Amino acid sequence: MPGETPLTIGVAPGTSASAEEALANFDVTLASGETYVVAANGVLAPDSFAVNPDGKSTGFTLFVKAGAQEMAMAEGNVEFAVLHGSTDAPTVDVYARDVAQLVDDAAYGDIRDYLSVPPADYTLDITDATGATTVATYLAPLAGLADGAAFVFASGFFDPAANGDGPAFGIFVALPNGDVLELPAASAARLMGKAANDAGTLAQIPEDYGLAQNYPNPFNPETVISFQLPEASDVTLNIYNVRGQLISTLVNASYNAGTHQVVWNGQDLSGNVVAGGLYIYKIRASNSNETINMTKKMMFMK
Repeated sequence: MPGETPLTIGVAPGTSASAEEALANFDVTLASGETYVVAANGVLAPDSFAVNPDGKSTGFTLFVKAGAQEMAMAEGNVEFAVLHGSTDAPTVDVYARDVAQLVDDAAYGDIRDYLSVPPADYTLDITDATGATTVATYLAPLAGLADGAAFVFASGFFDPAANGDGPAFGIFVALPNGDVLELPAASAARLMGKAANDAGTLAQIPEDYGLAQNYPNPFNPETVISFQLPEASDVTLNIYNVRGQLISTLVNASYNAGTHQVVWNGQDLSGNVVAGGLYIYKIRASNSNETINMTKKMMFMK
């Protein structure tokens, strides 16, 4: 699209033959050299639909996110922005189960900046704003999206019966190539199949050894390091400074096959908080047939 040029964007039905059939028109001017994600969202006749529980306007509009990404900025990670686009849904939090809180207090219409996570298969819990009550759970298979970026959005209605029997609430992932994927809801049976086989471990078995970029990075005070084992292995995971001196040993144990996460709290072997700067984490995994060594860098901010 041309930058620094006043434009009128019309959103029309999929059966439309011309701009004259637009349901709504929006006047915009896009910045030169910028990238955007734009979501057409809301309802055309708000009085005919349930009100938003937080009092947000639900009229049909465009939600715009500048700085759209086609690739992850952190090598090896998956990065995604998040839009709360369900008109009758309350403010929510989003948690990656057993890993970290991803979104805090997102109300309808909020677009959160890009998050960066290791590529893995996650279980996402959608909770109320207090984080105490889980209202929906989804499986997010992100293991195959290393170095990629996406736009994740909630759409549909929490209560379809109060909204003209419209589509039910769901979580969707839009990829830079135009593909849109709906995340599967996690029933109790499916969650049993994804349950942890030990503390911090997802039961899906990886095809190869892997060491993910820590998340968040840079970090303070804690960061999560994820690693993958295709079979049971003896594992050591050490933290070094840039001079090669051992700072901390996070793991020295045998692990089952699977994807595992551990947390480093920025402390050294003596329990003191380390100085800010660049650190190196190195994993050594061995089984009866081979020994694998992998290394990555991370930044501790003080």
